[in-house]
Amino acid sequence: MTELSTTFPLPPKYYLNYTDENLALKDSSDLPLEFPNLNPPKPPSSTQPFMVFGQLDQLEVKLPSLEELGIQPLENQSDLDVNQKLQSINHSLLLNLVELLSILTTNTCEASYKTEQIRLLFIHFHHYINEYRPHQARATLMMILKDQIQKKKTATKEIRDKIQSTRDQLERLSETLEKI
Repeated sequence: MTELSTTFPLPPKYYLNYTDENLALKDSSDLPLEFPNLNPPKPPSSTQPFMVFGQLDQLEVKLPSLEELGIQPLENQSDLDVNQKLQSINHSLLLNLVELLSILTTNTCEASYKTEQIRLLFIHFHHYINEYRPHQARATLMMILKDQIQKKKTATKEIRDKIQSTRDQLERLSETLEKI
């Protein structure tokens, strides 16, 4: 019952095998069959799923295509790059929202078809934004690294300036001591 009331899960029971004697035994010779958990587990392969907190996970995360998800494709979208697709869908969304407002003022029965079109456009928009995320992550990482490089260059320059000013002061002091 204590496992259900704790904030974090309890460690696995094999942690009891990690005594000083067993670790010394591990370092000195081969392990007996009764302590197989002292050896680190093999890393998971990139193709096989593995368990993390009771759920299956994979190392390689692949964004499923819209066809795999069973989403109806948009017309005239195959030959465009991601930016053009996003702009095209954005314009289509604006146009469809205006048309929906027009339909709602005249005949509310036909609004369900237009809302379904808008929903489909939002699904495509969201999918193309998710396709763009690796590029965004790469650009963000590049910005962070450039910022770190700039900070290190600035710090290095300040240290060199301080060293030079200290040398100048030491030189002046040595000249003053020579005069005395």
